[in-house]
Amino acid sequence: MPDLRLDTVELHATATTLDSVAGALSATDRVADIGAEAAGHRGLATAVQDFADTSARQRSELAEATAAYARRVREAARAFEQAEDGLAAAARGEG
Repeated sequence: MPDLRLDTVELHATATTLDSVAGALSATDRVADIGAEAAGHRGLATAVQDFADTSARQRSELAEATAAYARRVREAARAFEQAEDGLAAAARGEG
């Protein structure tokens, strides 16, 4: 049976990347507002703003879900680290 290899450093890095993605998704609301302002045409600006307003809820939900996933990945990394520490302590005859 092959060994299961797990790199908690990579899990923490993945969680950090997911946090960045969640932040970028959250920041898109303002970008859409700026896009509407820069359109230079009232009808186009309204259409851009309508699109931004309509998709704001979905972006928010996606950002929240991504941030929650980052927390779970980080928690998993910590759990594996604690398990490894516990196994190492047991191997040394501690605890």
